[in-house]
Amino acid sequence: NDLNIQNKIAVISKIDLIDDRSELNKKAKKLKEIGFKRILGVANNLKQTYSDLIEEIKPFCYESEALYEEDQYGDITLRFMAKEIIREAAIENLYEEIPHSIAVEINEFIEPDEDAFPYKIDATIYVKKESQKAIVIGKSGSMIKKISVLSRQKMINTFQHKVNLVIKVKVDDNWVNNEQKIKKLGY
Repeated sequence: NDLNIQNKIAVISKIDLIDDRSELNKKAKKLKEIGFKRILGVANNLKQTYSDLIEEIKPFCYESEALYEEDQYGDITLRFMAKEIIREAAIENLYEEIPHSIAVEINEFIEPDEDAFPYKIDATIYVKKESQKAIVIGKSGSMIKKISVLSRQKMINTFQHKVNLVIKVKVDDNWVNNEQKIKKLGY
């Protein structure tokens, strides 16, 4: 059906990291061969690329009834959002020292029953080695404090409510290879 093909837009991310333009052209050509009529590239340092993408998508968007309650952000829970916020803050601060082999588990997530009380969130960051644990904690706890402050602030902005956050760091050298543990952690 031609209509379905018209709605397909391919997006190549991180185009600013591709040095060889012929490589970019090859990717675009392959995408056209499999049926994409429009191929756009985006890059963090090229804000206009995101504006162009939004303008390209707008004709296919329409207003409708809300799919979620006003206080629901989508089909994911606030608990899951908290986990991802912590993981993102850890990776942002440790991207050079530790690869993406960081997992986060939310041990306790208590939503406030009144406006005066904060969310109470207890989380654990898992790493594979003792040396990584030392890096995540940092000298005199400086790195884990930085991660905690950034995470808490993002949660406050997202949840629009006060948050008490406690983050621990544990070593589990097998979490990456253990399928049950990966599922338990939600990855």
